[in-house]
Amino acid sequence: MTITSIGDARSLVGGLLVLAPLKGPDDRVYALAQGPVAVGGYKYDLNGNVVQKNHPTSASIQMAP
Repeated sequence: MTITSIGDARSLVGGLLVLAPLKGPDDRVYALAQGPVAVGGYKYDLNGNVVQKNHPTSASIQMAP
């Protein structure tokens, strides 16, 4: 499952997904998700030098079978 930030977050590194309902197209809740997020990117800003790879404001959470 992919998650993104709401608002003006700079990064999701070290983030935690709070309990969230997962709804289907019929607007019914089929599952709940929560836990640590895995970010596939990073952004460092040191003395005006910015290094960024991928999007640090987009992450994923591993779903249990």
